[in-house]
Amino acid sequence: MTYFIGNTLFEEYPSCSIEECLAYLKSQSIIGVDIETGRKYPKGMYNEFIYRPGLDPYVSRIVMVQVGTLEKRFVIDARVVDCSFLKEIFEDEKILKVGHNLKFEGKHFLVNYKSLLVNVWDTMIAEKVLYNGITFSYSLKGLMDRYLGIKSVEDTDLFSEPVSEDDEVELDELSLLDYKEEPIQYVDKSIRLGFVEIGDSPFTKAQIEYGVNDIVAPLQIYEIQRQGRLVGEELYKPEIGFKLENKFTQVLAHLEVTGMGFDSLQWKNLALQNKEVYIRRLEKLNNYVESTCPRFASKVDLFTSKPTCTIQWSSSKQVIEYFRYLEFCPKEKSKQTKRIEWTVRAKALFNLLSTENRDRFYANQETEIVDNESLILNYLLLKKAEQAYTTFGEDWLKYVHPITYRVHSSYNQYMNTSRMSSTNPNLQNIPSGKEYRECFKTKDKIWVNCDFASQELTKKINRE
Repeated sequence: MTYFIGNTLFEEYPSCSIEECLAYLKSQSIIGVDIETGRKYPKGMYNEFIYRPGLDPYVSRIVMVQVGTLEKRFVIDARVVDCSFLKEIFEDEKILKVGHNLKFEGKHFLVNYKSLLVNVWDTMIAEKVLYNGITFSYSLKGLMDRYLGIKSVEDTDLFSEPVSEDDEVELDELSLLDYKEEPIQYVDKSIRLGFVEIGDSPFTKAQIEYGVNDIVAPLQIYEIQRQGRLVGEELYKPEIGFKLENKFTQVLAHLEVTGMGFDSLQWKNLALQNKEVYIRRLEKLNNYVESTCPRFASKVDLFTSKPTCTIQWSSSKQVIEYFRYLEFCPKEKSKQTKRIEWTVRAKALFNLLSTENRDRFYANQETEIVDNESLILNYLLLKKAEQAYTTFGEDWLKYVHPITYRVHSSYNQYMNTSRMSSTNPNLQNIPSGKEYRECFKTKDKIWVNCDFASQELTKKINRE
């Protein structure tokens, strides 16, 4: 039975009071939890490609809360009902809260109701624990298909789940030169998107059914997941993994909501300095080409007093052509075509440097260009400067939140390496220089950095 709590009357969904809802939930040991969210501010107030209404808890409002069991569900219109009465349920350690991607709910409850989600079973994270390393959909739609045999025309992927995972989570200085972060894209759903722009319009029956399904399906999936799965003839039931990773979902929710203090002015000044370095290094390479290789320079005419370098150093194709002409361009297997091809990727070029010039690269130390190796070094230093003033330049300030003025990254928990990735922005690829790290501020606290070097999951093999 589904009950509706709000101002609208539905024939199919009888109404009940807050007290009746609360009394029932208190009597349960396992309940399903889900929310639907919508726009909080008018369009045009902030960058909606980065801070999407309905996703970001600071620019969204909760419009519907769904809680209950398989036998009795409550759909609450959070626009007219203060759902903070559920705080004692959310924070009750004796009641297991089941849902899909509960980090999302956790963030919105923290911002809107100052409430924590305690004792959770996240069906998305539990599935990752069960099937670590196997590539398939961890969306609610994917789980409903695998566990419940439910397929539908409507795409039931969770609105806040990324379309794909990028397992390249931690990048060294060389990898960064070939790395370009794209803002994460999300799956759209027609009914789910209807909540984003719903305003104060009444819910439709389809929206209520949609909300109910988002607590019913996870509750059904939970009953199957908690039993583990057979691997060959052996039962795999990672109870410690379930407990640890489910608890960690709410740690990440708190971390994302809190964000980091940030000094935008200091970052902007750093970007301007890096731009000057980039221009100087660009002129150096251009001058070298103009004086040594007429083939890659324009001819003098009535409008120019000297040859001009025609190479666009941001174009891999043009740089490859130049380096091939000089007969030192390396080859490597392409990630896209899987074929051996010419390349100017940073790691491939770095392998051509002597130890002395490798040290110069890491020390950010320029040299005169006198031979092919010093040309490679100066090209890599140009790429480093280019990235410093583009990827980590003024454009990066779009990630400073328009409401909190802090930096709030989104963390993708339990990837197929059991590690985490970070997006919007990727805080795992911030340059390691002190000048960058000092832009992230704390109040009367100290940043602590710790890591297990090369710590990966391994399988112990019994050879007896």
